[in-house]
Amino acid sequence: MDYQSFQPGSQDQSALPPPMPETPKIQNLSERLRLYQWHIAIVGVVLIALLFGAYSYSKYLAQQNDDALAKQAEDAQKKIDEIRQKRAQDVTSTWKTYTNTQYGFEFKYPAKWNVINLNTSGSANFEIAIDPILSKVPEGDQPFAMTFRVYKSLADLDYAKKNPKSLEDFLKKYSEAPDPLFSEAGPYNIKDATAYKTTETGFANFTTYYFQHRSLIFEIPTFYDDEILIDQILSTFKFTK
Repeated sequence: MDYQSFQPGSQDQSALPPPMPETPKIQNLSERLRLYQWHIAIVGVVLIALLFGAYSYSKYLAQQNDDALAKQAEDAQKKIDEIRQKRAQDVTSTWKTYTNTQYGFEFKYPAKWNVINLNTSGSANFEIAIDPILSKVPEGDQPFAMTFRVYKSLADLDYAKKNPKSLEDFLKKYSEAPDPLFSEAGPYNIKDATAYKTTETGFANFTTYYFQHRSLIFEIPTFYDDEILIDQILSTFKFTK
């Protein structure tokens, strides 16, 4: 046997197994994300901008829709008022006219209704009533269909001494009191005056209208089921001075 064949390192190198490949270094998630942090930041800013833009646009559309609905409601109310006035003109052509020269106003009322001059009660400076049945003051508590009261100042109307600064303030204070005079108050159309329609608390079909002309305050309580007829009478109300 050849001695050299047994020397270390004398074996055939081709017979040795191949070297193990180098294991690649595994990056954790934070290291991977660090490579794309600027990309993520840009995407985040873009998303925030898109969301803010979408919110602003939706808010704008909602406001536009609210404005359009308000305009439609205003136009509809104007048309209703025009129709009421036209109907009132047609119906009231045969009515009688009540004229008051002292306080400068007049209105029309159905020809078969009665005008009742009342002794001024409470703090009102003037008071009359109209009614389809009653022709004089009843002995009981039966109310008239419509009563017209005139006050020379807001203080005369302020029976609870709440010291309102204006008619609007009077309506607010008397509707928000612990024992409110009305359950609700809303705008009403009277020619040449800012008017309000109120629903009284505790009474069925008891509606009162308030409006002011110069320093005079008008109060018109109604106890009548035909609201259309009441509207027609009030549509003829006008000031003569």
